[in-house]
Amino acid sequence: MPLLILWDIDHTLIENSGVSKEIYAAAFAAVAGHPPHAPVRTGGRTDRAIMSDLFRRNGLAEPGWETTRRALAEAGAAHLEALRSRGWVLPGARSALEAVVREPGMISSVLTGNIGPNARVKLAAFGLDGLVDLSIGAYGAGSADRSALVDTALVRA
Repeated sequence: MPLLILWDIDHTLIENSGVSKEIYAAAFAAVAGHPPHAPVRTGGRTDRAIMSDLFRRNGLAEPGWETTRRALAEAGAAHLEALRSRGWVLPGARSALEAVVREPGMISSVLTGNIGPNARVKLAAFGLDGLVDLSIGAYGAGSADRSALVDTALVRA
């Protein structure tokens, strides 16, 4: 049985330099029709929890998840260049991922609060997407509860 290694993305593999919060604010604005008045609070939560909280703290009813998910994916794609220009790969992250790829019996994937499309954007911005098996990963669209994502990744693996 292979060893499964699950990586977080933000602040583990990459530094996003505030671009993630801009993505959430842009997704909120796309759905609500205006920018958020209350700040985005991430704190290691899933995209579902972050966006739900953002709508609530801005005094709005939460729209359906599919509407929010679509807006997040579009905002993530639109912020690719901002991420490339302002973010960076954290020291040792690329070499750690490359070492796991070379090691027989080990598989790397992600366990992240980001939705799948935005996880791909963040990794692709720095050429890390080919170093993990994204089909096994667990993403923030799967649950508002980040701890539930571990079981998702184990089942996929």
